[in-house]
Parts: sequence; structure tokens; C-alpha cells
Amino acid sequence: TYRFYKEKWEVYALKEIGHKKLTDVTLADLQKILRDNITQDVQIKNALSPFFSWCVAHKKIKENPCFNLKIKPKDKEKTEDDVWNFDEVKKVYKSLTFKNLYDIFIVLGVELGLRPQEILGLKWDKVFDDYVAIERAVKKREPEEFELGPTKNNTSKRYLPLTPFVKEKLELHRKNQQKRISKNKNYVDNNLVVADRMGNVPCIRYIGRYMKARAKTLGVAVIPPKNLRTTHISLMIALGAPLTV
Repeated sequence: TYRFYKEKWEVYALKEIGHKKLTDVTLADLQKILRDNITQDVQIKNALSPFFSWCVAHKKIKENPCFNLKIKPKDKEKTEDDVWNFDEVKKVYKSLTFKNLYDIFIVLGVELGLRPQEILGLKWDKVFDDYVAIERAVKKREPEEFELGPTKNNTSKRYLPLTPFVKEKLELHRKNQQKRISKNKNYVDNNLVVADRMGNVPCIRYIGRYMKARAKTLGVAVIPPKNLRTTHISLMIALGAPLTV
């Protein structure tokens, strides 16, 4: 969280107001930053506010201007279109060949309810005959390097059973992945279940674009990668699983 908001501050705020004295920064200056980056206005405001609160506490300024910043109202509340139902999942599954880098990502999200960063941090040595061990998640990702750390809820391990379906698809994905490795001399084998063409952690935006294109082709709801987890939960509820489970 710290790194996320630090980047928002440095990339968006300092670029616009870094040349000004603190006392010369106006509400209009900050509002312009949000207006120019409308899709990230909430995150940028959340990055700005703690800094200005600190300034107030240390008597650098009189009040936090972020309290009066306005963000764009969101277009709509969440609806059932934000997840796939059983029929939509079946359509998607029928279209998956596992020759693509990211087909297995979809299956792991729907079947196991994993967070995107947990899927991207999953290594083959944590995939066993009848279960997977979820211990790490991607914390930082660059084109040619990545960093793994604890999962979001900081539990040491979670053990998730593998159904015959998931096990079969993992084996198919592994065979296709090994074929790609054998053909690419520059491939760096990081032992990742889901890897890009060079063996590194993929960019989540690319996965989102692939899912979007796939959904539009099949005529199912367009959902982001993170909503595979909520799809899993929704399907479990539809099957009658207690909410505590």
C-alpha cells in the first residue's frame, strides 16, 4: 500500500506542484491533478491527503485542502454483471485451448478463487498431486524482474484441493509451456505456473485485455482479472455453500 500511494504521489502530484512552495499550492492545483487523471482520482486523493495532514500537524499549513477535493462520481454500482454465471463460465471454458499463456489464469481464478497476485506468484513446486499451497504473492513487478512476498491476509499458507478438472488443465498448460521453453533460448525459467513469453511475471493489464477480448468474442460479461475471485465465491453461493465456508 505504501509503495502504491508513493508512486501516485511522485508520478502525478510532484509532476504538477513540485516546483511550488508548499504555501503556494492551491485547491485548484490539486483539483486539476485529479481532473487530468480521472480514472485514478480516488487513489491520487488518498495519496495526497496523508501528506497534507502531516503538514497541518506540523504547522506547515493551516488546513488539509484534500478534504475539499471532488472526485468524479462512479458510473454505476456493482451488479451481477461483474461476475460470470455458470453458463458464462461454461462458454469460456469451452473456448480455452491452453495454448495461450493466460488460459490457465482464468481456470485458477474461477476454480480456486485466488487473487491475481497469488496466481502470478504460484510456482510449480507448490503444485502437488491433489492440492496447491498458496504461500506467496507478487508484490512488485517490472518487465524483467519481480518480487514475491506474503499474501494479502498475511497467512503463512493456504492449502486448496485440486479437482480432476483443474489438475488436467494444469498438466495440459505445463506441456504447452515446456514446448515454448524448448523453442526460446532466451527463456528464463523462474518455475512460474503463469509466465510471459520470457519466463517472467506477466503484466496484469495484458491478462485483462486478453480476458476482455475473449469475453466480447463469446458474448459474456466483461470482467477484470480480480473478479475471477468474486466469480468463484458467487458460484459457490449458487451451489449452496455456506457463507462461512
